[in-house]
Amino acid sequence: MTSMVPNVPLPAVQLTSLLEHIPMGVFMIDADFRMAYVNKAASPVFDNIVGGVIGRDFDELIHEMRDPYYANAVTRVFRNTLETGDSYATAETSTAPGRPVGELYEWRVERVLMDDGRFGLAGFFRDITKEVYQHQLDTFRVALTDTLRPAASAADVQAAAAKLLGDQLVLGAVLYAEVVSRADSDYYIVQQYYRAEGSGDFNGEYRANDFGEVLFEEMRAGHTVVTNNVATEARLSPAEKQAHAALRVGSYIKVPLIKEGRHVALISIHQEQPRVWTPVEVALVEETAERTWAAAERARAEAKISEGQVDSARQRRLYEAVLSNTPDLAYVWNREHRFIYANEGLLKMWGKTLDEAIGKHCIELGYEPWHAQMHDREIDQVVATKRPMRGEVPFVGTFGRRVYDYILVPVFGPDGEVEAVAGTTRD
Repeated sequence: MTSMVPNVPLPAVQLTSLLEHIPMGVFMIDADFRMAYVNKAASPVFDNIVGGVIGRDFDELIHEMRDPYYANAVTRVFRNTLETGDSYATAETSTAPGRPVGELYEWRVERVLMDDGRFGLAGFFRDITKEVYQHQLDTFRVALTDTLRPAASAADVQAAAAKLLGDQLVLGAVLYAEVVSRADSDYYIVQQYYRAEGSGDFNGEYRANDFGEVLFEEMRAGHTVVTNNVATEARLSPAEKQAHAALRVGSYIKVPLIKEGRHVALISIHQEQPRVWTPVEVALVEETAERTWAAAERARAEAKISEGQVDSARQRRLYEAVLSNTPDLAYVWNREHRFIYANEGLLKMWGKTLDEAIGKHCIELGYEPWHAQMHDREIDQVVATKRPMRGEVPFVGTFGRRVYDYILVPVFGPDGEVEAVAGTTRD
């Protein structure tokens, strides 16, 4: 973790203005374990304390603000630093037990010399929730791309994505369901691809209205439905809650697939117990849903090709036609991972001229290291296997942050060996 604040003594009067404007929370605890100072950025954390916090015993104060488990853990850390002088620093990647879900902080505790000549404590903290969530989402996107790449069939695509999602979020179940319309209601035709040990089997057919008519209408409108606690969900009737209870579903996230204005499928993750889903968890499910359905459709199309609808020569011409005629981004790498061609759309996205781009490696054109390394691996894979591959990846260019779908194909030389790798990318 990067050090937030150096090991410094208690600030002098001349640093008061700096402390009041520093973009992080700062507070001081005296040798008697009482609150001595709170800066402007830290004040909102203590806003709900009646009568203010200065002079309050820190142990009593933290127990008033948080549940005993978390309060005891914090008190132990602070007392240990006060007694031993050992600094404490952490950058949270998940919400600590006993604190509201969705709050992630980087914080540090230092022993400092107070005005009375005794040792006290300085605490420093800042909210890192957004940057942690963005990092988790980007990491998951890369993992999902790598997971879906070798999947050969639509079922393989869904099974691989479900396992990754289930393992990542520690879920009870991950389901895919097609939606079939009938006279009395729409029905879910469920195929379960991930089930934790001890969880129920959801494969089968279910009447949609039995599980939440109001919620189903939200999905029909294309909205993700999040329920933290089925038992207290106001949008569910008693009968609908009982239908969930019979399947041991205590909380869930459901993401619909809308095609041509019609709700045709959904992906759902379940937990037997109530669970407060975080924004990044919802985003991961939505990301998985969008990319899995696209990958599954591609797999179905490829399956038709492999079944003999076209021979291998026609398949190769199809890939060549896509590369030659795509209105999107087109490019060619040599075997050393350097660009030897880039079309106008790609140059505009980079903000480069052709002369500035040709001969450059991805990392020289502004790609993040993980992104450049991923394409290096993909180029080597296409060269080694002599087969096309597909993937999706986020990228920040002159068009802003986008998620791109791409196809990479081998370019063969006269000797039948791969001499370059061509690609097309679509937003």
